Amino acid sequence: IKDYTGNTIEIPDLKVRDEEVEQEIKYILKSNSTTEPVDIVGDDQNYIVKLELSRIDEAGNSFEQSLPETFDVDLSNESVQPEIIEKSKGKKVGDTFTFSFTNKQTIKNAEGNDENVEEKFYYYASIKEIKKTLVPELNEELIKKVSKEKISTETDLRDGIKKDIQHYYDHQTEDLL
Repeated sequence: IKDYTGNTIEIPDLKVRDEEVEQEIKYILKSNSTTEPVDIVGDDQNYIVKLELSRIDEAGNSFEQSLPETFDVDLSNESVQPEIIEKSKGKKVGDTFTFSFTNKQTIKNAEGNDENVEEKFYYYASIKEIKKTLVPELNEELIKKVSKEKISTETDLRDGIKKDIQHYYDHQTEDLL
């Protein structure tokens, strides 16, 4: 190897952002949440709905070769299609709705070039079950539980999360170097 000395290596200085700590707090609350059956989907997104989905065409006709599939859809999940969330609100078990989404992907065409392709999918959804997600309060009892009695205040929890993430970043930087 020639000319490897005297080069400048830029070492990333990764720092924990407040958003990362908040995301971890959300994860802790979500992982300690419970659910209870309810009759109707409310206005917030703290619901899990069991949907039976059937693929349909743009006119609303069923595909003969398509069999219905049942999925639990957590409406608080950021990856859930916004149209599903909106159309679920105010619905009861047994209610139905339709929705669509566009799948965008890049593929290689016959000439080997990238080509953007869009395909629109249409679905008929029937609500089979509704559960309300009960998110716990971030209080002393929960903090003691998740920390195995090591800490009891929200400030200490946030500081600990920040320290853990920073330790991970420092370790990753060291490995990279």
